[in-house]
Amino acid sequence: MNILLIEDDMELAEILTEYLRQQGFNVTHLSDGKTATITILNHPWDLVLLNIKLPGMDGIGICQEVRQCSQVPIIMLTASVAEIHRLLSLEIEADDFVCKPYSPRDVVARIKAALRKTVSWTPYPEDLRELSLDEGTLTAKFNGSDIDLTLAEWQILEALLYQNRRIFSRDQLMCHLYRNPQIVHDQTIDSHISKLRRKLASLIGDDPIRSVYGAGYKLDMPELP
Repeated sequence: MNILLIEDDMELAEILTEYLRQQGFNVTHLSDGKTATITILNHPWDLVLLNIKLPGMDGIGICQEVRQCSQVPIIMLTASVAEIHRLLSLEIEADDFVCKPYSPRDVVARIKAALRKTVSWTPYPEDLRELSLDEGTLTAKFNGSDIDLTLAEWQILEALLYQNRRIFSRDQLMCHLYRNPQIVHDQTIDSHISKLRRKLASLIGDDPIRSVYGAGYKLDMPELP
Protein backbone atom coordinates (compact mmCIF):
# COMPACT_ATOMS: atom_id res chain seq x y z
CA MET A 1 0.00 0.00 0.00
CA ASN A 2 1.33 3.43 -1.00
CA ILE A 3 0.80 6.19 1.57
CA LEU A 4 1.48 9.90 1.00
CA LEU A 5 2.23 11.77 4.23
CA ILE A 6 2.01 15.57 4.02
CA GLU A 7 3.36 16.92 7.31
CA ASP A 8 5.64 19.91 8.00
CA ASP A 9 6.72 18.74 11.47
CA MET A 10 9.85 16.85 10.43
CA GLU A 11 10.34 15.03 13.74
CA LEU A 12 6.75 13.83 13.81
CA ALA A 13 6.89 12.86 10.14
CA GLU A 14 10.05 10.83 10.68
CA ILE A 15 8.53 8.90 13.60
CA LEU A 16 5.28 8.21 11.75
CA THR A 17 7.04 7.26 8.51
CA GLU A 18 9.28 4.76 10.28
CA TYR A 19 6.36 3.16 12.10
CA LEU A 20 4.25 2.91 8.94
CA ARG A 21 7.11 1.27 7.06
CA GLN A 22 7.51 -1.25 9.87
CA GLN A 23 3.83 -2.08 9.33
CA GLY A 24 4.46 -2.81 5.65
CA PHE A 25 3.37 0.48 4.06
CA ASN A 26 5.33 2.32 1.38
CA VAL A 27 5.52 5.94 2.55
CA THR A 28 6.38 9.12 0.65
CA HIS A 29 6.72 12.35 2.64
CA LEU A 30 6.02 15.95 1.61
CA SER A 31 6.76 18.81 4.01
CA ASP A 32 4.70 21.62 2.43
CA GLY A 33 1.47 22.15 0.56
CA LYS A 34 2.71 23.90 -2.58
CA THR A 35 2.91 20.80 -4.76
CA ALA A 36 0.60 18.59 -2.73
CA THR A 37 -2.44 18.61 -5.03
CA ILE A 38 -0.41 17.77 -8.14
CA THR A 39 1.47 15.05 -6.27
CA ILE A 40 -1.76 13.49 -5.01
CA LEU A 41 -3.48 13.53 -8.41
CA ASN A 42 -0.51 12.38 -10.47
CA HIS A 43 0.26 9.19 -8.53
CA PRO A 44 -1.86 6.16 -7.56
CA TRP A 45 -1.84 6.59 -3.77
CA ASP A 46 -3.84 4.19 -1.65
CA LEU A 47 -4.29 6.82 1.06
CA VAL A 48 -3.18 10.35 1.97
CA LEU A 49 -2.33 11.58 5.48
CA LEU A 50 -2.80 15.35 5.30
CA ASN A 51 -1.87 17.87 7.98
CA ILE A 52 -4.17 20.90 8.27
CA LYS A 53 -1.57 23.62 8.81
CA LEU A 54 1.06 23.57 6.08
CA PRO A 55 3.33 26.14 4.44
CA GLY A 56 2.42 27.00 0.87
CA MET A 57 -1.20 25.82 1.03
CA ASP A 58 -3.22 24.51 3.95
CA GLY A 59 -4.73 21.06 4.14
CA ILE A 60 -8.29 22.34 3.78
CA GLY A 61 -7.57 23.89 0.38
CA ILE A 62 -5.65 20.82 -0.74
CA CYS A 63 -8.49 18.48 0.24
CA GLN A 64 -11.05 20.65 -1.56
CA GLU A 65 -8.96 20.73 -4.75
CA VAL A 66 -8.33 16.99 -4.71
CA ARG A 67 -12.00 16.18 -4.19
CA GLN A 68 -12.84 17.89 -7.48
CA CYS A 69 -11.02 15.10 -9.30
CA SER A 70 -10.36 12.18 -6.95
CA GLN A 71 -11.87 10.12 -4.14
CA VAL A 72 -8.54 8.85 -2.80
CA PRO A 73 -8.95 8.23 0.96
CA ILE A 74 -7.74 11.25 2.97
CA ILE A 75 -7.14 11.31 6.72
CA MET A 76 -6.70 14.82 8.11
CA LEU A 77 -4.18 15.41 10.90
CA THR A 78 -5.47 18.16 13.19
CA ALA A 79 -4.16 20.08 16.19
CA SER A 80 -7.28 19.93 18.36
CA VAL A 81 -10.77 18.53 18.76
CA ALA A 82 -12.12 22.05 18.21
CA GLU A 83 -10.43 22.06 14.81
CA ILE A 84 -12.17 18.79 13.91
CA HIS A 85 -15.55 20.36 14.75
CA ARG A 86 -14.67 23.34 12.53
CA LEU A 87 -13.74 21.04 9.64
CA LEU A 88 -16.97 19.09 10.03
CA SER A 89 -18.93 22.35 9.91
CA LEU A 90 -17.15 23.23 6.66
CA GLU A 91 -18.16 19.81 5.26
CA ILE A 92 -14.59 18.95 4.31
CA GLU A 93 -14.78 15.64 2.43
CA ALA A 94 -12.10 13.82 4.39
CA ASP A 95 -12.51 10.15 5.31
CA ASP A 96 -11.35 10.58 8.90
CA PHE A 97 -9.68 12.97 11.33
CA VAL A 98 -6.86 12.27 13.79
CA CYS A 99 -6.12 14.73 16.58
CA LYS A 100 -2.56 15.49 17.72
CA PRO A 101 -0.84 14.25 19.75
CA TYR A 102 -1.59 10.80 18.43
CA SER A 103 0.08 7.43 18.64
CA PRO A 104 1.40 5.86 15.41
CA ARG A 105 -0.58 2.74 16.34
CA ASP A 106 -3.81 4.75 16.31
CA VAL A 107 -2.95 6.21 12.90
CA VAL A 108 -2.38 2.72 11.48
CA ALA A 109 -5.75 1.61 12.85
CA ARG A 110 -7.42 4.60 11.17
CA ILE A 111 -5.62 3.84 7.89
CA LYS A 112 -6.77 0.22 7.89
CA ALA A 113 -10.33 1.27 8.68
CA ALA A 114 -10.35 3.80 5.84
CA LEU A 115 -8.93 1.29 3.38
CA ARG A 116 -11.57 -1.29 4.31
CA LYS A 117 -14.23 1.23 3.27
CA THR A 118 -12.66 1.79 -0.14
CA VAL A 119 -12.18 -1.65 -1.63
CA SER A 120 -12.12 -0.12 -5.12
CA TRP A 121 -8.64 1.17 -4.30
CA THR A 122 -7.11 -2.32 -4.39
CA PRO A 123 -4.65 -2.12 -7.32
CA TYR A 124 -4.29 -4.53 -10.21
CA PRO A 125 -6.86 -7.32 -9.70
CA GLU A 126 -6.01 -10.81 -10.89
CA ASP A 127 -8.06 -10.47 -14.06
CA LEU A 128 -5.68 -7.68 -15.16
CA ARG A 129 -2.49 -9.62 -14.57
CA GLU A 130 -1.62 -9.80 -18.29
CA LEU A 131 -1.88 -6.02 -18.69
CA SER A 132 1.06 -4.16 -17.18
CA LEU A 133 2.34 -0.59 -17.07
CA ASP A 134 5.89 0.59 -16.45
CA GLU A 135 5.87 4.03 -14.82
CA GLY A 136 9.60 4.50 -15.35
CA THR A 137 9.46 4.11 -19.13
CA LEU A 138 5.77 5.00 -19.64
CA THR A 139 5.25 1.78 -21.59
CA ALA A 140 2.46 -0.78 -21.57
CA LYS A 141 2.32 -4.50 -22.35
CA PHE A 142 -0.44 -7.05 -22.75
CA ASN A 143 0.55 -10.70 -22.52
CA GLY A 144 4.14 -9.70 -23.32
CA SER A 145 3.26 -7.62 -26.39
CA ASP A 146 4.02 -3.90 -26.44
CA ILE A 147 1.12 -1.46 -26.72
CA ASP A 148 2.15 1.67 -28.63
CA LEU A 149 0.58 4.48 -26.58
CA THR A 150 0.92 8.24 -26.47
CA LEU A 151 1.57 9.85 -23.09
CA ALA A 152 -2.09 10.88 -22.74
CA GLU A 153 -3.30 7.37 -23.63
CA TRP A 154 -0.87 5.84 -21.13
CA GLN A 155 -2.09 8.18 -18.37
CA ILE A 156 -5.73 7.38 -19.08
CA LEU A 157 -5.02 3.65 -19.04
CA GLU A 158 -3.11 4.05 -15.77
CA ALA A 159 -6.10 5.73 -14.11
CA LEU A 160 -8.61 3.19 -15.42
CA LEU A 161 -6.41 0.18 -14.72
CA TYR A 162 -5.51 1.15 -11.17
CA GLN A 163 -9.17 1.45 -10.23
CA ASN A 164 -10.69 -1.28 -12.39
CA ARG A 165 -14.47 -0.90 -12.90
CA ARG A 166 -14.59 2.52 -11.23
CA ILE A 167 -16.30 5.15 -13.40
CA PHE A 168 -14.23 8.22 -14.31
CA SER A 169 -15.95 11.34 -15.63
CA ARG A 170 -14.34 13.40 -18.38
CA ASP A 171 -13.51 16.09 -15.81
CA GLN A 172 -11.72 13.58 -13.58
CA LEU A 173 -9.67 12.27 -16.49
CA MET A 174 -8.79 15.82 -17.55
CA CYS A 175 -7.60 16.54 -14.00
CA HIS A 176 -5.47 13.39 -14.19
CA LEU A 177 -3.87 14.46 -17.48
CA TYR A 178 -3.49 18.22 -17.25
CA ARG A 179 -2.39 20.68 -14.59
CA ASN A 180 -4.97 23.16 -15.87
CA PRO A 181 -7.87 21.10 -17.21
CA GLN A 182 -9.90 24.25 -17.94
CA ILE A 183 -7.83 24.91 -21.09
CA VAL A 184 -8.75 21.51 -22.57
CA HIS A 185 -12.03 20.67 -24.27
CA ASP A 186 -13.76 17.51 -23.06
CA GLN A 187 -13.82 16.21 -26.65
CA THR A 188 -10.04 15.88 -26.33
CA ILE A 189 -10.61 13.11 -23.77
CA ASP A 190 -13.09 11.41 -26.10
CA SER A 191 -10.48 11.43 -28.86
CA HIS A 192 -7.80 9.90 -26.60
CA ILE A 193 -10.27 7.27 -25.38
CA SER A 194 -11.29 6.35 -28.93
CA LYS A 195 -7.67 5.78 -30.00
CA LEU A 196 -6.86 3.86 -26.82
CA ARG A 197 -9.88 1.61 -27.37
CA ARG A 198 -8.75 0.66 -30.86
CA LYS A 199 -5.23 -0.17 -29.67
CA LEU A 200 -6.44 -2.32 -26.77
CA ALA A 201 -9.04 -4.11 -28.88
CA SER A 202 -6.43 -5.04 -31.51
CA LEU A 203 -4.46 -6.94 -28.84
CA ILE A 204 -7.14 -8.14 -26.43
CA GLY A 205 -9.80 -8.95 -29.00
CA ASP A 206 -12.41 -6.85 -27.24
CA ASP A 207 -12.83 -3.23 -26.20
CA PRO A 208 -12.41 -3.22 -22.39
CA ILE A 209 -13.29 0.48 -21.96
CA ARG A 210 -16.99 0.89 -21.28
CA SER A 211 -18.97 4.11 -21.73
CA VAL A 212 -21.42 4.74 -18.90
CA TYR A 213 -24.14 7.04 -20.19
CA GLY A 214 -24.11 10.41 -18.44
CA ALA A 215 -21.26 9.38 -16.13
CA GLY A 216 -18.02 8.67 -18.00
CA TYR A 217 -15.75 5.70 -18.65
CA LYS A 218 -14.57 2.61 -16.83
CA LEU A 219 -12.25 -0.33 -17.54
CA ASP A 220 -13.94 -3.73 -17.46
CA MET A 221 -11.37 -6.33 -18.41
CA PRO A 222 -12.52 -9.87 -19.15
CA GLU A 223 -11.46 -12.42 -16.56
CA LEU A 224 -8.65 -14.71 -17.62
CA PRO A 225 -8.76 -18.48 -17.02
